[in-house]
Amino acid sequence: MDNDTWLLALGGFPGTGKSTVAGLLANDLRIPLLASDLMGNTIKAVLAGHAPAAVPSSVAFRAGYATLFALAEEFLSHGSSVIVDINLGWRFQWEALDAIQGRHSAVRLLPFILECSRQTSVTRLEQRHLGDPQRYPPAEEFMNQPQLEAVDQLLRDVDRPDVHRIDADRPVVDVMERIRAAMAETNRGAR
Repeated sequence: MDNDTWLLALGGFPGTGKSTVAGLLANDLRIPLLASDLMGNTIKAVLAGHAPAAVPSSVAFRAGYATLFALAEEFLSHGSSVIVDINLGWRFQWEALDAIQGRHSAVRLLPFILECSRQTSVTRLEQRHLGDPQRYPPAEEFMNQPQLEAVDQLLRDVDRPDVHRIDADRPVVDVMERIRAAMAETNRGAR
């Protein structure tokens, strides 16, 4: 990884394995991981304890994203690379990443969109639910969220030269190898 400061963004439709890959990558590179689901769910749980009916889930998750991007920028401003585990399916996420990079020109933004078949996504979501039913909803409940169509459409429409699309139907070892190769390629291109 050299001495470069990276902002690695892992996105994709639910069930593509982005959280698994992000965790492995954080361990491998020994850099912090900021996960939107963890932040959103934590804020939602805290707010529910204080005002159960007053705060919609969408507000908690927006607060989670705001916190995630603020922490990412804080880490980066001190020279620490960071991985963000977000879906990359909302424009505000791209705007936040671009704004951070704009304020920190030495930071290398490297976004990855993991892609796999819908059946693979559903199977992974079902396995996740079976592994921890208290934390994760069943796949059908998850897949029936109305906003997912918009997320899926934006993920398909993203057309940026810095985006690396990775086939996440492949074994996780192959996905990790593709990410490392993209980082090495970016390093070579910047020298």
